[in-house]
Amino acid sequence: MAAAFFLAAFAAISISRVTETSDLVWPGNALAAALLVRLPRVRWLPALIGVVLGGVLANWLSVHEPLRYSMAMSCVNGLEIATTSWIFRNCLTYPLPNISFHQGLRMAGVFAFAVPFLTALPGGWLVHSEFGEPWTAAALEWWLSGAIGACLCAPAVYLYSTKTARRLISRAFLAENLTLAAFCIVSTYLAVRYVGFPFIVIAVPLTVAAFRAGSFGAAVLSGVCGSLVIALWSFGVRPGRGRGEGL
Repeated sequence: MAAAFFLAAFAAISISRVTETSDLVWPGNALAAALLVRLPRVRWLPALIGVVLGGVLANWLSVHEPLRYSMAMSCVNGLEIATTSWIFRNCLTYPLPNISFHQGLRMAGVFAFAVPFLTALPGGWLVHSEFGEPWTAAALEWWLSGAIGACLCAPAVYLYSTKTARRLISRAFLAENLTLAAFCIVSTYLAVRYVGFPFIVIAVPLTVAAFRAGSFGAAVLSGVCGSLVIALWSFGVRPGRGRGEGL
Protein backbone atom coordinates (compact mmCIF):
# COMPACT_ATOMS: atom_id res chain seq x y z
CA MET A 1 0.00 0.00 0.00
CA ALA A 2 2.77 2.42 0.93
CA ALA A 3 4.64 1.57 -2.28
CA ALA A 4 1.51 2.20 -4.36
CA PHE A 5 1.02 5.56 -2.62
CA PHE A 6 4.65 6.54 -3.21
CA LEU A 7 4.56 5.66 -6.91
CA ALA A 8 1.27 7.51 -7.46
CA ALA A 9 2.49 10.58 -5.56
CA PHE A 10 5.86 10.62 -7.30
CA ALA A 11 4.22 10.35 -10.73
CA ALA A 12 1.73 13.15 -9.99
CA ILE A 13 4.38 15.52 -8.65
CA SER A 14 6.84 14.76 -11.45
CA ILE A 15 4.26 15.27 -14.21
CA SER A 16 3.11 18.55 -12.69
CA ARG A 17 6.70 19.83 -12.69
CA VAL A 18 7.46 18.64 -16.23
CA THR A 19 4.36 20.34 -17.61
CA GLU A 20 4.82 23.37 -15.32
CA THR A 21 1.27 23.05 -13.99
CA SER A 22 -0.17 22.44 -10.57
CA ASP A 23 -1.17 18.95 -9.49
CA LEU A 24 -4.28 18.50 -11.64
CA VAL A 25 -4.89 15.08 -10.15
CA TRP A 26 -3.73 13.53 -6.88
CA PRO A 27 -4.40 9.76 -7.03
CA GLY A 28 -2.24 8.57 -4.14
CA ASN A 29 -4.70 9.20 -1.31
CA ALA A 30 -7.62 7.48 -3.04
CA LEU A 31 -5.49 4.52 -4.10
CA ALA A 32 -4.04 3.98 -0.63
CA ALA A 33 -7.41 4.39 1.12
CA ALA A 34 -9.14 1.98 -1.27
CA LEU A 35 -6.44 -0.64 -0.70
CA LEU A 36 -6.78 -0.26 3.07
CA VAL A 37 -10.54 -0.67 2.80
CA ARG A 38 -10.23 -3.87 0.74
CA LEU A 39 -7.50 -5.51 2.83
CA PRO A 40 -8.89 -8.12 5.24
CA ARG A 41 -6.72 -6.82 8.09
CA VAL A 42 -4.87 -3.54 8.55
CA ARG A 43 -1.92 -2.68 10.78
CA TRP A 44 -2.75 0.99 11.11
CA LEU A 45 0.46 2.35 12.56
CA PRO A 46 2.81 0.81 9.95
CA ALA A 47 0.36 1.79 7.22
CA LEU A 48 0.26 5.46 8.21
CA ILE A 49 4.01 5.60 8.79
CA GLY A 50 4.47 4.14 5.31
CA VAL A 51 2.20 6.82 3.82
CA VAL A 52 4.05 9.66 5.56
CA LEU A 53 7.47 8.34 4.57
CA GLY A 54 6.27 7.66 1.01
CA GLY A 55 5.02 11.23 0.66
CA VAL A 56 8.23 12.72 2.02
CA LEU A 57 10.33 10.54 -0.29
CA ALA A 58 8.20 11.41 -3.34
CA ASN A 59 8.58 15.14 -2.63
CA TRP A 60 12.30 14.86 -1.99
CA LEU A 61 13.06 12.83 -5.11
CA SER A 62 10.96 14.96 -7.46
CA VAL A 63 11.14 18.59 -6.31
CA HIS A 64 13.35 18.62 -3.17
CA GLU A 65 10.75 20.35 -1.00
CA PRO A 66 11.84 21.36 2.54
CA LEU A 67 11.57 18.45 4.95
CA ARG A 68 9.18 20.16 7.37
CA TYR A 69 6.80 21.07 4.52
CA SER A 70 6.94 17.58 3.01
CA MET A 71 6.30 16.04 6.41
CA ALA A 72 3.33 18.32 7.08
CA MET A 73 1.81 17.60 3.66
CA SER A 74 2.28 13.87 4.15
CA CYS A 75 0.57 14.04 7.55
CA VAL A 76 -2.47 15.74 5.99
CA ASN A 77 -2.55 13.06 3.29
CA GLY A 78 -2.28 10.40 5.97
CA LEU A 79 -5.22 11.96 7.80
CA GLU A 80 -7.34 11.82 4.64
CA ILE A 81 -6.39 8.20 3.96
CA ALA A 82 -7.03 7.12 7.56
CA THR A 83 -10.39 8.93 7.72
CA THR A 84 -11.65 7.42 4.47
CA SER A 85 -10.47 3.94 5.45
CA TRP A 86 -12.02 4.15 8.91
CA ILE A 87 -15.39 5.28 7.53
CA PHE A 88 -15.64 2.40 5.06
CA ARG A 89 -14.37 -0.20 7.50
CA ASN A 90 -16.55 0.85 10.44
CA CYS A 91 -19.51 3.01 9.31
CA LEU A 92 -20.40 2.46 5.65
CA THR A 93 -19.61 -1.25 5.62
CA TYR A 94 -20.97 -2.19 2.21
CA PRO A 95 -20.51 -5.68 0.72
CA LEU A 96 -17.65 -4.76 -1.61
CA PRO A 97 -17.36 -5.34 -4.50
CA ASN A 98 -21.06 -6.24 -4.84
CA ILE A 99 -22.56 -2.85 -4.11
CA SER A 100 -25.70 -1.25 -5.45
CA PHE A 101 -25.82 1.93 -7.51
CA HIS A 102 -27.05 3.97 -4.54
CA GLN A 103 -24.33 2.56 -2.29
CA GLY A 104 -21.78 3.50 -4.93
CA LEU A 105 -23.07 7.06 -5.00
CA ARG A 106 -22.80 7.33 -1.22
CA MET A 107 -19.25 6.01 -1.33
CA ALA A 108 -18.31 8.48 -4.07
CA GLY A 109 -19.75 11.31 -2.00
CA VAL A 110 -17.47 10.35 0.89
CA PHE A 111 -14.17 9.39 -0.76
CA ALA A 112 -14.29 11.87 -3.64
CA PHE A 113 -15.94 14.93 -2.13
CA ALA A 114 -16.57 15.07 1.63
CA VAL A 115 -13.27 13.83 3.06
CA PRO A 116 -11.03 15.62 0.49
CA PHE A 117 -12.98 18.82 1.20
CA LEU A 118 -12.25 18.59 4.93
CA THR A 119 -8.54 17.86 4.47
CA ALA A 120 -8.29 20.61 1.85
CA LEU A 121 -8.70 23.16 4.66
CA PRO A 122 -5.38 22.36 6.41
CA GLY A 123 -3.80 21.46 3.07
CA GLY A 124 -4.64 24.86 1.62
CA TRP A 125 -3.24 26.54 4.71
CA LEU A 126 0.06 24.67 4.28
CA VAL A 127 0.35 25.75 0.66
CA HIS A 128 -0.53 29.32 1.64
CA SER A 129 2.05 29.45 4.43
CA GLU A 130 4.83 27.95 2.29
CA PHE A 131 4.28 29.62 -1.08
CA GLY A 132 2.06 32.62 -0.34
CA GLU A 133 -0.79 31.41 -2.57
CA PRO A 134 -4.23 32.64 -1.42
CA TRP A 135 -5.66 30.15 1.06
CA THR A 136 -9.03 29.76 -0.66
CA ALA A 137 -7.42 29.13 -4.06
CA ALA A 138 -4.96 26.64 -2.57
CA ALA A 139 -7.71 24.80 -0.67
CA LEU A 140 -9.92 24.62 -3.77
CA GLU A 141 -7.03 23.31 -5.84
CA TRP A 142 -6.22 20.71 -3.19
CA TRP A 143 -9.82 19.55 -3.07
CA LEU A 144 -10.26 19.38 -6.84
CA SER A 145 -7.07 17.42 -7.42
CA GLY A 146 -7.99 14.98 -4.66
CA ALA A 147 -11.55 14.58 -5.89
CA ILE A 148 -10.42 13.94 -9.47
CA GLY A 149 -7.83 11.44 -8.27
CA ALA A 150 -10.46 9.63 -6.21
CA CYS A 151 -12.89 9.43 -9.11
CA LEU A 152 -10.19 8.05 -11.41
CA CYS A 153 -8.48 5.54 -9.13
CA ALA A 154 -10.74 4.43 -6.31
CA PRO A 155 -13.72 2.81 -8.12
CA ALA A 156 -11.64 0.11 -9.81
CA VAL A 157 -10.11 -0.93 -6.47
CA TYR A 158 -13.45 -0.96 -4.67
CA LEU A 159 -15.12 -2.97 -7.45
CA TYR A 160 -12.29 -5.43 -8.04
CA SER A 161 -12.82 -9.14 -7.65
CA THR A 162 -10.93 -12.12 -9.00
CA LYS A 163 -13.97 -13.18 -11.01
CA THR A 164 -14.45 -9.84 -12.77
CA ALA A 165 -10.73 -9.43 -13.41
CA ARG A 166 -10.53 -12.88 -14.99
CA ARG A 167 -13.54 -12.09 -17.15
CA LEU A 168 -11.79 -9.05 -18.61
CA ILE A 169 -8.83 -11.11 -19.80
CA SER A 170 -10.57 -14.42 -20.50
CA ARG A 171 -10.28 -15.76 -24.03
CA ALA A 172 -14.04 -15.54 -24.58
CA PHE A 173 -14.19 -11.78 -23.88
CA LEU A 174 -10.66 -10.53 -24.51
CA ALA A 175 -11.17 -9.43 -28.13
CA GLU A 176 -14.41 -7.61 -27.30
CA ASN A 177 -12.89 -5.91 -24.24
CA LEU A 178 -9.81 -4.78 -26.17
CA THR A 179 -12.06 -3.38 -28.90
CA LEU A 180 -14.11 -1.52 -26.30
CA ALA A 181 -10.95 -0.15 -24.71
CA ALA A 182 -9.58 1.05 -28.04
CA PHE A 183 -12.94 2.61 -28.92
CA CYS A 184 -13.13 4.47 -25.60
CA ILE A 185 -9.54 5.71 -25.73
CA VAL A 186 -9.70 6.90 -29.34
CA SER A 187 -13.08 8.53 -28.75
CA THR A 188 -11.71 10.34 -25.69
CA TYR A 189 -8.74 11.71 -27.62
CA LEU A 190 -10.84 12.84 -30.58
CA ALA A 191 -13.43 14.42 -28.29
CA VAL A 192 -10.85 16.46 -26.37
CA ARG A 193 -9.01 17.36 -29.57
CA TYR A 194 -11.93 18.43 -31.73
CA VAL A 195 -15.11 18.92 -29.66
CA GLY A 196 -15.81 22.09 -27.72
CA PHE A 197 -17.74 20.23 -24.98
CA PRO A 198 -16.10 16.79 -24.98
CA PHE A 199 -17.50 15.13 -21.87
CA ILE A 200 -20.85 14.14 -23.39
CA VAL A 201 -19.03 12.48 -26.26
CA ILE A 202 -16.64 10.74 -23.86
CA ALA A 203 -19.52 9.42 -21.74
CA VAL A 204 -21.25 7.58 -24.60
CA PRO A 205 -18.62 4.85 -25.24
CA LEU A 206 -18.06 4.48 -21.49
CA THR A 207 -21.78 3.86 -21.04
CA VAL A 208 -21.62 1.15 -23.70
CA ALA A 209 -18.60 -0.33 -21.95
CA ALA A 210 -20.51 -0.45 -18.66
CA PHE A 211 -23.13 -2.72 -20.23
CA ARG A 212 -20.60 -4.97 -21.95
CA ALA A 213 -17.62 -5.08 -19.57
CA GLY A 214 -19.46 -4.77 -16.25
CA SER A 215 -18.93 -2.30 -13.43
CA PHE A 216 -15.28 -3.21 -12.80
CA GLY A 217 -14.39 -3.04 -16.50
CA ALA A 218 -16.16 0.30 -16.82
CA ALA A 219 -14.30 1.62 -13.76
CA VAL A 220 -10.96 0.60 -15.27
CA LEU A 221 -11.80 2.23 -18.61
CA SER A 222 -13.09 5.37 -16.91
CA GLY A 223 -9.81 5.65 -15.02
CA VAL A 224 -7.78 5.19 -18.20
CA CYS A 225 -9.84 7.68 -20.21
CA GLY A 226 -9.89 10.19 -17.37
CA SER A 227 -6.12 9.94 -17.05
CA LEU A 228 -5.83 10.55 -20.78
CA VAL A 229 -7.94 13.71 -20.48
CA ILE A 230 -5.74 14.99 -17.64
CA ALA A 231 -2.59 14.20 -19.64
CA LEU A 232 -3.89 16.01 -22.73
CA TRP A 233 -4.83 19.08 -20.69
CA SER A 234 -1.49 19.03 -18.90
CA PHE A 235 0.33 19.14 -22.23
CA GLY A 236 -1.79 21.97 -23.60
CA VAL A 237 -4.40 20.15 -25.71
CA ARG A 238 -7.65 22.03 -25.03
CA PRO A 239 -11.24 21.19 -26.10
CA GLY A 240 -11.97 22.26 -29.66
CA ARG A 241 -8.38 23.12 -30.45
CA GLY A 242 -8.51 21.15 -33.68
CA ARG A 243 -11.22 23.49 -35.02
CA GLY A 244 -9.16 26.58 -34.42
CA GLU A 245 -10.78 27.31 -31.05
CA GLY A 246 -8.97 27.69 -27.77
CA LEU A 247 -5.17 27.81 -27.81
